[in-house]
Amino acid sequence: MRFTPKTPEQIAKEKLLPKGEYDVECVGGEDGMSKAGNDMFVLTLKIHGERAVTIKEYIVSSAEDKVNNACSAFGILDKFHDQNGKEVEVHGGDFYGRWARALIDIQPGKDGFPPKNVVKKYIVKKTDKVAATKAGIESFEQERKRLAGDEVDSPF
Repeated sequence: MRFTPKTPEQIAKEKLLPKGEYDVECVGGEDGMSKAGNDMFVLTLKIHGERAVTIKEYIVSSAEDKVNNACSAFGILDKFHDQNGKEVEVHGGDFYGRWARALIDIQPGKDGFPPKNVVKKYIVKKTDKVAATKAGIESFEQERKRLAGDEVDSPF
């Protein structure tokens, strides 16, 4: 048998996705506690690229910018649009089944752990959200009219 010897780090790096922007799906979400005693979300994210890669994302409550960024990108803040600065309660499970766009990076291996893909930043695209919301409302209205026996607007 012929093979090319590689270090464990080289093998691990070949399993990673390159740095870039990807769709991510939350396939698991739970609440947790950091070693410092802060509340955190523990999210299991599936990154959809040339192949799917699953990672764990730990978002600590003290990192307010990342909490806001993740909640916005996954559409969690939509249900709190009328709170106007009041404290709200969000749970890791609220992310489950939701999709977002994220900038993915590669964290070098350290302390005996191999390199891994990490979320550098979530990407919030308000125009896409508005268009999707509008399309959803229009679809709902069309279905409501159809069920009520009203005249339905034809897209043709």
